[in-house]
Amino acid sequence: MISLYTSIAFSLINLFQASAASDAKTLRMEDWEYENKVKSVLMVQSNSDERFPLIGLNKANALMVTFDVLEAENDYFQYAIVHCDKNWKKSSLNQTDFLKGNMFEEISNFKQSSNTYVQYTHYTFSFPGAKMMPRLAGNYILKVYRNYDEEDLIFTRRFMVLNSKVKLTGSVNSATNVDKRFSHQEVDFRIDATGFVMPNPFQDLHGIILKNYSWMHASQPLKPQFSNSNVYTFNYERENVISGVNEFRFFDSRGLRTFASGVKSKYYDTATNQMVINLFRDQCRGGKTYLYWQDNNGKPVYGNRDLPNVSISEDYLRVNFSIQPNALFSEGDRLFVLGDFNNWKPSAETELIKDGKGIFRTSFSLKQGYHNYLYCIMDKNGKITFDVTEGEHMATENDYRVLVYHKNQFLQYDELIGFMFLNSLNARKKE
Repeated sequence: MISLYTSIAFSLINLFQASAASDAKTLRMEDWEYENKVKSVLMVQSNSDERFPLIGLNKANALMVTFDVLEAENDYFQYAIVHCDKNWKKSSLNQTDFLKGNMFEEISNFKQSSNTYVQYTHYTFSFPGAKMMPRLAGNYILKVYRNYDEEDLIFTRRFMVLNSKVKLTGSVNSATNVDKRFSHQEVDFRIDATGFVMPNPFQDLHGIILKNYSWMHASQPLKPQFSNSNVYTFNYERENVISGVNEFRFFDSRGLRTFASGVKSKYYDTATNQMVINLFRDQCRGGKTYLYWQDNNGKPVYGNRDLPNVSISEDYLRVNFSIQPNALFSEGDRLFVLGDFNNWKPSAETELIKDGKGIFRTSFSLKQGYHNYLYCIMDKNGKITFDVTEGEHMATENDYRVLVYHKNQFLQYDELIGFMFLNSLNARKKE
């Protein structure tokens, strides 16, 4: 009887493990890594350092994708794209409706790291190309997978294809709402649709506001409030208001021969065969006066200044973060460090745990580079806030992008027909 119970127990454990593994590989319509050894995924516009993943429909432009896998030998990866609606839900279109050419492509360009303690393989590819190109404007997911098995996912990334049909103007101001005037920024905009026929604009036309490079602070799809001839106004008082938060914290690990910004000390860990850096202890900025400094609005920059002429020489360093709590912390609050390294989402690896001296700490590996980061608090209900750890300031310098979607009347998909870039320091002027 005991062996029967043992057999059943092991069967249940195996079933739960298989279920967990299956859930871990379930396709997510967001920026996500499905394996811990996949690191430093970047998607940039080709021939530039623009990180916003937007390309024009039928234009001679492309996106360059790079990523690392912490293995010394190369693997066999492919990629495909998935069409989404404005809310990043998988659309009902068939592949042949939104894609021309091949249904997938190989990733064949790779190099092994050199002169690094942590060995990895660096992959590079660009898309779309002559063999694979989107037919339609809108939202897409790039998915990378292994050995021709689309369920063996490696990572996913969002990107957008624009078919510009309208003109946009806008401004960034302090919030109209008195309670948020000094902490939040309000993005107002207008859409001039002259020459573009929209049978039902108040139902089919939507604008989405995105702050910096993270979808964490994206607005919900907004419908126009008013129209004057073919000009549609989006001038809300709550729906288009986004917290200014604060300038990003940063550290620079591109050079280890001398100490750079944010790095307090470094040492070689013989147990893990890895370099370790300790950052200066951070302080909570909630309730403090706003101070401007130039940051990268979240974008990492990888590099190794000690070996400038050696390709793929950036090492993976163990980075020790710490922050001193203040009186505004509540019992039960969980503290996380956010950055491009975890897609600006709380993760188990980047949660800070309080030590015996009351200091919150965490440690994880990052590629050598200039990194921006922020701290956030997650309450027991899963709500994320920055007011205690970072403060919220209307004066903060932020980039905003407005995306305009219209329901296509023939295929009933959300077509991306307009785009506008605004910077809060340069756009604080009423139209």
